[in-house]
This record gives sequence, structure tokens and C-alpha cells, in this order.
Amino acid sequence: MSNSFSLARLGGQGFNFGHVYAYQGWYVHQSKYAPAKLKAKEEKKIRKYALSRFMQFVTDYQKRLEEQFPSAYSMYRIFMSGMKDFYQDMKRYFRVVKKLNSSEEGYKCLSRKELEIYHQMPLDMIRVAPILLFSAVPFTNYVILPLLYLFPRQLLCYHFWTLQQRMEFAVHTQRKRLLNYRPVFRCLQAQLESLQGNPLYDTWSRILGMLGSGVHPSVDDILYCRVVVQRGSI
Repeated sequence: MSNSFSLARLGGQGFNFGHVYAYQGWYVHQSKYAPAKLKAKEEKKIRKYALSRFMQFVTDYQKRLEEQFPSAYSMYRIFMSGMKDFYQDMKRYFRVVKKLNSSEEGYKCLSRKELEIYHQMPLDMIRVAPILLFSAVPFTNYVILPLLYLFPRQLLCYHFWTLQQRMEFAVHTQRKRLLNYRPVFRCLQAQLESLQGNPLYDTWSRILGMLGSGVHPSVDDILYCRVVVQRGSI
């Protein structure tokens, strides 16, 4: 009797029993799937812990290799860094090719850096392609890696060189060019007389005189006389 009276009073005060039953149903629903959520949460923690331990193991192993085999590990790091740089420049090269094909201005639409990539990357890809193909074959690394270590300038491109090697190889290349500068310059001087009567004779003669004195001519003068070389007059 008292229970019925109490329920009647609650109902009279506007108490909604539907909310109570809905809450009870939600609680039963949550209690039913709580173990599954708890299990998923625990599995996530286990995976996270296993991944962190694996990364720690790799880091410790790399440190151990660096301490026990410093030369080999240094070469490995240089090779991996070179692969990343080579891949980035290769993507830039294909973007430059796409830009050049879609533009009506031709080479004028490219910056100096893009021109360097456009002309240099095909040569680098041809040089590196055989090394990458052979290194993919099992057991060939034992032969290729020593060869790369002994002949980096001949077998690899600049992406895989150390800073010291880049400086040394740049000096070597510049010295080879200097061996040809003097004969080419003497040839240009010898051919100067063949331009007698040409409107560009005076400007070209002044350019050669400046070069012979160790002075760089202006860019405008060089561009003004480029027709002489393009026509094959020299």
C-alpha cells in the first residue's frame, strides 16, 4: 500500500518512469559490452608497449653497431641518406619535366636549380641504376659495397658522397677542366682574324682581351656575341 502511494506521489510530481527504465537498459547495454572495450584497450596498450620496446631495441642495436663497426656503419648511414636525397631529386626531376612539357615558354619557365636538376639527374640515374639493380640480387652486396667504398667517384653520384668527398671530387673536376681552358682559349684567339668585317668583331675582341687579362666580361657582352658561336663562325 505504501509502495503504491509512493509511486503515485512520484508520478503526481511529474517523475518520468520511462527515463528510469531507459537508464537501466543503457546500463545493462554498457555492462554487456564493457569487457570487450576493456579487452581492446588492453590490447592497444600491449601493442604500444611492444612497439616502443622494438624501437628501443633497434636504437640500441644501431648504437652497438656504430661502436663496434664505425666505418661500416658510417658508410651505411651515408648510403641511406644518399638514397633519400636521390629519391627527392628524382621526384623534382619528374616535376620539372611535367612543368617543361606543359609550358609554352620552354626553358625560360625554369629556375637555375630546376635547370641543373633537369640536365644532371638523367646522368645520375644512368650511373646509379646498375648499382641499385645488382645490389637487389642476393649475396652481391659483399662485392658491390667494397667497390663502392673504393671507387665512389666512378660508381656513385654526388648524392652518396660525403662532404669531404664532394670537395675533393669538385677540385678534381675543376683541375680537369683547367687543362682544357688554355687550348680552347688559344683556339678562339687564333680564329679571331676570321671575323674581320663582322659587326661583332670589336666586341668579341674585347671579350677575349678581358679573358686573357683575367677579367670577366659582362653577361650582356657574352649574350650579344653568342650569335658568332651559334653560326659556327669560330
